[in-house]
Amino acid sequence: MTKYDRTTLCIHLRSKNMYTDVDTEPDRPRDMSTQLTEVFWCVRTMHPCGPDDSLAGADVCRRGRSCFEGLLD
Repeated sequence: MTKYDRTTLCIHLRSKNMYTDVDTEPDRPRDMSTQLTEVFWCVRTMHPCGPDDSLAGADVCRRGRSCFEGLLD
């Protein structure tokens, strides 16, 4: 499971994985499958795209994007 540094992401970005921090099988080998299939949405639009009509995601909803709002701003 991905651990998110919420201080670098937009406060409006969401994913179901952001709400879970439980690993029921800690010895199971991890791969990238959950990261590749993770679905993100923007709570400002409630869609997979942000207000700037670009896709929401942990790799793009960061400082520098026109609609970005940071936790520490």
